[in-house]
Amino acid sequence: MILGRKTSVSLEDGFWQALREIANGQQTAMTHLINLIAEGREHRNLSSAVRVYVLRHYQARAVAQPVPATDATKSAALESAHG
Repeated sequence: MILGRKTSVSLEDGFWQALREIANGQQTAMTHLINLIAEGREHRNLSSAVRVYVLRHYQARAVAQPVPATDATKSAALESAHG
């Protein structure tokens, strides 16, 4: 139940895993986190709102902890070698 209504959310496995990690990091239940997302969503579709929330969460972490240039260079070199 999301916001008192029977609701289903369809997400890819990676998004479920990320949402689980976020909920664990915030020491809250995943259903509680989904309710918070539902309350504050900009998108009518709850699945889309969850995906956007997960994306924004990890974007904020990336800004807070940028990848050192040496790691980015290694990653780009690996991609071009295999690409």
